Amino acid sequence: MSDILGVAVLILSALTWLKVRQMENRRIATLRDIQATPGTRPGVLSIAVGPEPIDAQVKGYVSQQPWGSKSSGRVADEHVHYKGQLSPDSMEAILDEFRRKRITLLEQGCDCIHLFVKAPLPLALVVGAELGNGCLTQLYHLNSQKGYEPWGPLYRRLPT
Repeated sequence: MSDILGVAVLILSALTWLKVRQMENRRIATLRDIQATPGTRPGVLSIAVGPEPIDAQVKGYVSQQPWGSKSSGRVADEHVHYKGQLSPDSMEAILDEFRRKRITLLEQGCDCIHLFVKAPLPLALVVGAELGNGCLTQLYHLNSQKGYEPWGPLYRRLPT
């Protein structure tokens, strides 16, 4: 009886090892693909503090861009909107939601985040600091006469 149980455990262990190995190989292949073609899977992240959300404006702008048009495929987008005033107490809740949305974009394979922020400077600085070590991030500014315009990439911090 113990011999049969031992063989069964051995077979189950071998099958589990094969499945884990297959999952790891798939993960490595995905990472190699992302490294080989950076910037080909854009994602949009908008953050707004105040009574008016900016998602509709952002979606309109994105749909007019070559990387965001329907012909280029679906662009993952996430939006954070806090209707109240920014305060030290509310900032942590907003940042927690921002972190969840960022993780969602990364889980969808985004390797370039297009960032739109309508928020007070302290929140914008913390968001920039958190994105500074991640994937490529493109910053956008809302010009009152021209609409959104790209202001360049958020530079990554160099290792010290």
